[in-house]
Formats: sequence, C-alpha cells, structure tokens
Amino acid sequence: MFSGLSEEELIMKVLKCDYDVLENISILEFFNKDDLCSVSNNLLKNFKPYTTDFMNNKKPESDVTHLARADRIYVELCINLRHYWRSRSRALLVVKTYEKDYQDLLTKLQRVDDSVQAIKNSKALKNLFVLIREIGNFMNRKQVEGFRLSSLSKLNFVKDQNQKTFLHYVEKVIRRAYPEYLTFLQELILLQDTSKISVDQLSADTLTFVQSIRNIQKSIESGNLSNPKVFHPDDRVLTKVSVKLPGALRKCQLLEDQHKLIMNDFDKLMIYFGEDSSDTVAKSTFLQKFLDFMHDFKKVQIENIDSEEKDKIYQKGKELMLQSKKAREQRSKSEGGGNDSEHDVVDNLLKRLKGISSDRRRVSTGAINTTTPSTARSTRSTEDDIKLLSRAQTMLEDTKEI
Repeated sequence: MFSGLSEEELIMKVLKCDYDVLENISILEFFNKDDLCSVSNNLLKNFKPYTTDFMNNKKPESDVTHLARADRIYVELCINLRHYWRSRSRALLVVKTYEKDYQDLLTKLQRVDDSVQAIKNSKALKNLFVLIREIGNFMNRKQVEGFRLSSLSKLNFVKDQNQKTFLHYVEKVIRRAYPEYLTFLQELILLQDTSKISVDQLSADTLTFVQSIRNIQKSIESGNLSNPKVFHPDDRVLTKVSVKLPGALRKCQLLEDQHKLIMNDFDKLMIYFGEDSSDTVAKSTFLQKFLDFMHDFKKVQIENIDSEEKDKIYQKGKELMLQSKKAREQRSKSEGGGNDSEHDVVDNLLKRLKGISSDRRRVSTGAINTTTPSTARSTRSTEDDIKLLSRAQTMLEDTKEI
C-alpha cells in the first residue's frame, strides 16, 4: 500500500497520524506486535550509531540513509521512539476500535440480559417445573421441594416398558391438560442465540475493554505519554488521542455499569435455580441447560404427536374392518334365508306333484281293462303329470347348482 512512498514520506505519515494510517487497522495492529514494541539490547547496540535522542537533541552518528528501507523505518520509529512506542501504538489502536468493540460487547450483554429476564418472567416455565416436581414426588416416596437444572437431562433416561421416557409422559400431560404451559417455548426462544455466548469470556472481554481505555488515560496523565519532551517533534499522537478519549471514557463507564447490573441479575437467577454463581463451569453452562431442555421437549413432542397420529390411523382402520365384517355377516344371513325359502317352495311343489302322480297311477291300475273315452283322457293326464314331474326335478337340480 505504501510501497510507492519513500522511507522519509512513510515515516512522516506514521508520525503525523495520517488518515491512511489510522484507517488501516491492520497497520495499527502490526505496530502493536511485541517484536516492534520490545527492542532487544543486541539490536539497540547494533543500530545505536543511527539512533536519535530527541530529549537531549542528539543526532545520529551515522547517516540513516545508508540503511536498508526496512531497517531505516525500524530505527526511526521503533528504536528512536522506544520510550513511548508501545503506549503510542496501543492508544491509537484503542481510540480507532473502541466504538466497534463497545457495540459488540453491549449487544452481547443485552442478549444475556434479555435471556435472564425471559427466564425470570416466564410463568409457564415455572409452572412446568412445579408440575415436573409434583409428578416426581408422586412417583417417589421421598418428597422434594425442588430439583437441580442438571436433573432435566435425566428425564430422558427414565423409561417405561414401552421405552417411553418420563419426559414423554410430562409432555403429553402438559399438552392435554395444561396447554398454556407450552408458551415457555416461545418465551425462551432468545436463548438460541444467547447460549452461544460464553458469559465468563464476555465478562473478561468487558473488563479488558474498560482497562485498556483507563490505561490510555493513565498514560497521558502520568505515564509514557505524559512527557512530550521525549516525543518526535512531528509526532501528533496526543492530538489524535485526546480528541477521542473523552467519548471513549464515557462509553467505558456506561459499559462497566451495564456489565455490573446484568451480571448481578445473572448471578441472582443462578442462585434462584440452586446453582453456584461462583462456579465458572456452572455459569458457562447455565443458559445451555435451559436450551437443551427446550430441544428435548420439542423432540418428544414431535414423537408423541406422531405416535398419536399413527394410533388414530390404526384405530380408524380397525373400525372400518369391523364395520365391513358386520356388513358381510348381515348379507350372508339375508342371502341364506332367501335360499331356504326357495328350497321350501320347490319341496312343496314336488310333494304335490308326487301326490298327483300316485293318484293317477292308482286310477290307471284299477281300470286297466277299460277302454272308455274317459279312460283314454285319464291316461293322457297321467302322461302330462309325469312330464310335469320331470320338469320340476330338472328345475330343482338347476336351483341347487345356482
């Protein structure tokens, strides 16, 4: 970026806190590296002929233009300004980045506070925990007044003979008898983002932010930046830093107060749920325990609803099968009664025909030698009856086949 500038032009840009230098955070971070802020005795000894003492107005013994580009820049900045270079570089970096850091930290603190208030004000969650406690007391001989949050994860390990967990049972009871308790899932939805924030790390970052700004103030008041006599004559660091410092101090105080209030509420909430607020592990996993319970609850809710839907489909299919079976039985009975009546009609017809046939045979036997016209008519009638009997028997056989 500055390769087109000469060594002297680049050095003056840095000393005068040029806009291009201050707006390039990578350069400011580079200037804060320990290799540039700490000058070893060997380096100081090797480059001493090229150094300048601004306090005593002592010029270098050797011409710095004879040095390589990187060496000359290193000598004229890091070595000549070694008495305040670290404080100078840190101050410039802080005043250029504090606003962004302030917003990031404040946003994270606000998320933690929103989550704390959501848990604290959720009546549905409290009622749910009371219900879990009462069901547990009902199932056990030993009565308890409460339970630890770590016990929530154990609800998935208590199972019945059908492999249904205690949490399955709790979810079903709540959904059927206390559906208003289900609102806790929406009330605590903020925890999905907040659980990713490490509370301990957030506190450490906040304290570091506050301390870094206060250190700059001390450096200007009584530290390495308090004596302009050791400064390079063209150094404008105090001008740039002093303009930004009052605003940085105000936000530093605001963030510190906000952090104290939020962490105080956080610790009180932990104590309310029986957790040790001084335990770093308990503090870092506190919000995650609520989120894990929400995930487990949603999971068993889906499983319960799916199981109930399958049971409904099974029962509906079973009812349809029973109805179909009853309908078939009724049709079978009605068809069976119709066949019996048909058989009765045919049997009666056959009996009548057989009776007529017997009478005709008796008449023909008694008058075998008679050749009167009436006898001839009787003979023809007997033949007709025999034909009728044959047709009736044929019809009976056909009916049986049907």
